[in-house]
Amino acid sequence: MAGISLEAEAVYRVKQEHADIAVKTFALSQMLNEKWFTAEGAAKRWLLEIVCLNYTLGDGSFVNELRKPFDLFVKGLDSPNSRGDRI
Repeated sequence: MAGISLEAEAVYRVKQEHADIAVKTFALSQMLNEKWFTAEGAAKRWLLEIVCLNYTLGDGSFVNELRKPFDLFVKGLDSPNSRGDRI
């Protein structure tokens, strides 16, 4: 019983940590614009690393590729068992 109780507590702790991260991520997304304008160099770099997948600075222009975490849902998963007639 003690082992099961410890495992249940560990699972609960991990779920709680994931929920905390989700709440913090949503909060950051809601105030990202404000944070950008008040941030200094290192903080702006950190924000860019969160939002951008790849970014380069060349010839005086900034080129970035934004992270799109929900594209996999839109695209769908490729499955060898798919009939191929459904999108």
